[in-house]
Amino acid sequence: MKLPLKGRVYVVGDSTVCDYGAKPDNYYLPRFGYGTQLYNYLNADRTQIVNLALSGRSSLSFLGEHNYRLLKNSLSRGDYLIIGFGHNDEKSADKARFTDPTADFKTPATVKAPSFQYTLYEYYVKLAVERGAIPVLCTPIVRYGDGQACVHVTADGDYAAAVLKLAKDTATAVVDLTGLTKKYYAEHADAKFFHAFITYKGEEKIPDGMDKTHLNKLGAKQVAYMLLTNLPDDCPLKAFVRADRPPDTDTDFADAINTGYVKYDYIGFNPESYQANKLIGNWYKTTVGGNAAGCRLGYSDGKFTVRSSADSGIIAAGDTFAAVFVQIDESKNFTASAKGKVVQGSGAFGLMLRDDIYIDADTVPKSNFVSASVADGWANLSREASVLSRGGRLELVPDTECAFTVKRVGQVVEVVVSHGDKTVFNRFTDVSFVGVDNTKMYLCLFASGGLAAEFTEVSFNITGEAQGA
Repeated sequence: MKLPLKGRVYVVGDSTVCDYGAKPDNYYLPRFGYGTQLYNYLNADRTQIVNLALSGRSSLSFLGEHNYRLLKNSLSRGDYLIIGFGHNDEKSADKARFTDPTADFKTPATVKAPSFQYTLYEYYVKLAVERGAIPVLCTPIVRYGDGQACVHVTADGDYAAAVLKLAKDTATAVVDLTGLTKKYYAEHADAKFFHAFITYKGEEKIPDGMDKTHLNKLGAKQVAYMLLTNLPDDCPLKAFVRADRPPDTDTDFADAINTGYVKYDYIGFNPESYQANKLIGNWYKTTVGGNAAGCRLGYSDGKFTVRSSADSGIIAAGDTFAAVFVQIDESKNFTASAKGKVVQGSGAFGLMLRDDIYIDADTVPKSNFVSASVADGWANLSREASVLSRGGRLELVPDTECAFTVKRVGQVVEVVVSHGDKTVFNRFTDVSFVGVDNTKMYLCLFASGGLAAEFTEVSFNITGEAQGA
């Protein structure tokens, strides 16, 4: 009989590791990080696993998070630290997250970026050793599919190889999850069912809309089991591993299904079917959930006019608004900006990025969105996992102009609203824009609550392909 684990197992990492419990997906097979399932295969109490991993973070950007401060304040002698970064360190388009895998752990930075090995060693491995804890490095799990992108070899270097080299050069325990998952995926066709799926199709409820990066609960259990049963023999944590109870594919797959999943009766927007709603270029007009007769939407001489009806408003119960919008492939990065001015009424207005769109419909959606906006003394409304949030205080002075900006790089969206000498900035790291419309997003110049606005200097530019999650 194995002795119970003493100490705690701290876990840091990205979206493949973290806990989504506070912001659950409306997916048929929701995302689960493997850090949430480690307790199943350790002779330990569930509370001994402290999962500090955060979606969308890299080894670099995690350093600025509250969870890193918690780690520094809590990690102590006899604890363990599992380190699972890599997916977001590859994001060369995002300087806040990108690290260079080519430099060794003694080199703080290169001309490109901070060093991946140095960041891992200096802020995680070294921290654990100094506190008397045992660090365990993990290479990132593969993405599902074929080609180099799956195994984290990019134009900037090999991220899995960098972790393995760091482990060798510093005599740190390591588990090659890249190699283990690559081998398993090559040998088992059912590995695709380890992944999150947005929805299903047919009466048989066949999973559909696969997320090629993130695991579901079954996949999280499989990877957690792989990790713990492949610990080096000289790693003290191995003595507490329960290898005798591996995941059960049938039972655990059934458990991974979201029994509360709501399958939307949603038909994606097809521009060819709504030419009458086209204003200019790729911009279209719509009213959602409100009184269409009370709305006015138009374009003339570089100016968009958006007038909402008095019974519309972005509220916790759902979204009702008038908008001019453009459809965007979910795979694209972009920047958008506009200047806006209230010409009548009060309510909310600005630039909104949302999951879905409806054309002149009574539907009142309650979908994920973020916005650079002003609304009744508040700025930057957003909704995630059905929770409506405000980004900060901003009082609107009548007859003065606001500047709105929305920028997307991968799963990071930054929104900014400026008014007079006040600016409110918010950064959203991992809002899902595929829960309803699986492949598209919608950028809207919107107004609600009876407000009428004019938008000028509207700019929208695709800046490249998102590099995945």
